[in-house]
Amino acid sequence: KEQEKVETLEKELEDLKTAHHELEEKYADAERKLQNEDYEERIEDLEMQNEELTSQTTDLEAKNDEANRKIKMLEDDLYKAESNSDTYEAKVKELEIEVTSINNILKKMEAAEGLQTEREEKLEENIRVLEQTKSELSIRAENAERQIQVLEENILKLETDLEKEQEAHNSTKDELAAVNAEIDDI
Repeated sequence: KEQEKVETLEKELEDLKTAHHELEEKYADAERKLQNEDYEERIEDLEMQNEELTSQTTDLEAKNDEANRKIKMLEDDLYKAESNSDTYEAKVKELEIEVTSINNILKKMEAAEGLQTEREEKLEENIRVLEQTKSELSIRAENAERQIQVLEENILKLETDLEKEQEAHNSTKDELAAVNAEIDDI
């Protein structure tokens, strides 16, 4: 009888050991599943962050391209305005020289011959026309200089905006690289 009890107890002990071993395996499986679920959630979060950062990067690159395009257009406008300004200033100088020359000629002729009234009126009319043209060209040159100043201010503003956009773009790139590194580490 005692032998039977011992065998029964040994069998029960063996059954308990087997049950205990099975429980340990189930616990380990459950623990692995929980870890896998945590990693999957983390991967999903990182992938969403990656998509958001990629979208932001694309938007920033588009804004950067647009800003560069605007700067190029403003630089072209500035170049044209400077060219026009130079042309107008050259014409003003030419007209000033011509007016001075006409005045000198007029004085010489008055002193030497005593010009006739009709001839004087023609020369004075020419002088008035030239002075009016000079005045118009001066106004145009001033307007061109003002346009140049406005364009230069716009270029400075756009360059500042571009620098800010590039900094934001670089920051977003860095964040994207960090997220990709985290994904690669997983």
